[in-house]
Amino acid sequence: MRAFLWLWAKRILVFGVGLGLSVFIDMQLYPFIHRHTPLWLAIFLTYLVSAYVLLPLAIRVIQVAIKPDHIPHHTMTPDGFANDPVNVGVVGTQAELEAALGQAGWVPADRRTLLSVLRMAYAIVYDQPYPTAPFSNLYLFGRKQDLGYQYGLAGNPSKRHHVRLWECRAAGSTAHEEHVRYWRRHYTPSEGRKLWMGAITTDTGVGIIRYHGQTTHTIDPDTNKARDVLIHDLEQTGRVARVAQAKTREPYELKNRVLGVTMIADGSLKICELKPAES
Repeated sequence: MRAFLWLWAKRILVFGVGLGLSVFIDMQLYPFIHRHTPLWLAIFLTYLVSAYVLLPLAIRVIQVAIKPDHIPHHTMTPDGFANDPVNVGVVGTQAELEAALGQAGWVPADRRTLLSVLRMAYAIVYDQPYPTAPFSNLYLFGRKQDLGYQYGLAGNPSKRHHVRLWECRAAGSTAHEEHVRYWRRHYTPSEGRKLWMGAITTDTGVGIIRYHGQTTHTIDPDTNKARDVLIHDLEQTGRVARVAQAKTREPYELKNRVLGVTMIADGSLKICELKPAES
């Protein structure tokens, strides 16, 4: 009951904030902009407020009434929309996983903050390197990624492979426990080992999010190719014991949140089992 009341309290808070912002912008901000700013700046400010404040809040309010169909085959955006397919798994401890990725040349992403996002935008615009650039949060098992790693392709963060990884454990809800059981039916790690589920894609440039117009990276639709790159890189480290493959569903397509991008997945899960670290 406490969790239920807290959930609805948060939903009411989000709705109240959105309503309050709408009233404030309508009564105070727009008249001020109209009187004191040139047209181009007014249009730009209107875009910022709409794309980064009002529309995201409206979407989250709508999701209160319309529940997303959260299935375990793909990750979810913070707004509850389907996003990247879950297409790779790794078996090992966190230390073994991080060591293997590091040896393969993959680097962890910075935490997403205003400063890191601004730094990434500067690097993209001025074609500067930022090997640990942040990326947005996606959700699986009811929580954002536990680990995020990337491999740069063009000397700036506009083009890169990146993988989000979640330890295969529940976050306290029945639905997420079912998702954990679903993936462990395809692969059950031995005692003391962890199963990490991952979604890997390749950034190819700058795009627009279809739901509210925010800028983001555009994605290579071929998620199978990105997955195979990661598996190959891990195998080259000599830390891989074996690679298993499980057919989880038929090949499918999934609309990404990026405008004009439809993800292609072959319905297979490749699971890379790492060798135990020497004690």
